[in-house]
Amino acid sequence: MENHLREQFEKLAKDFCALVKLPDPAQVIAGQAFDANGIDCSLNYDDVLTGDRLFLFADCGPTSPTTPPALYHELLVRNFGNFNGAGIGFGISPKNGHIFYAEPIELASATADQLLKTCLFAAQQAQELHQKFPAAAVKK
Repeated sequence: MENHLREQFEKLAKDFCALVKLPDPAQVIAGQAFDANGIDCSLNYDDVLTGDRLFLFADCGPTSPTTPPALYHELLVRNFGNFNGAGIGFGISPKNGHIFYAEPIELASATADQLLKTCLFAAQQAQELHQKFPAAAVKK
C-alpha cells in the first residue's frame, strides 16, 4: 500500500507542476521549495511518518529575540480561526527558527487544483503576516 501512496504523491506533484508550470517536478517531489506568490512553499511526504497524507509548508519568515509578542498572539488567533480538525496551523521550525504555515492534505482525494488553492491560501497567510508585522522579524 505504501508504494501505491508514494506513486499517488508523485503523480499529484507532477500534475501540480504541470498546472503551475514548474519546470522540475523531481525537485518538488524531493521537498525543495518553490515560489508561490513570493512565498517559499514546499510539499513534504514521508511514506513512514505520514503515509496517507502530504504536508504543504509555507515559510513565513524568521523570528528573532526582537519578534514582537503581538505576532505570537496573532499566530495563536489564526490557528484557532483556521482550525478545522485537520491539523492546519502555524508553528516555528526547530531547524531554522522560521514561522511556517502547515496544512495536511489527504492523498486519496487530492487534486492538482486543490493543491494550488491550498498553496495560494498558505501564501496569502504569510503575506498577511508580513503586512501586519512589517518588522524584519517576519521578513525574509
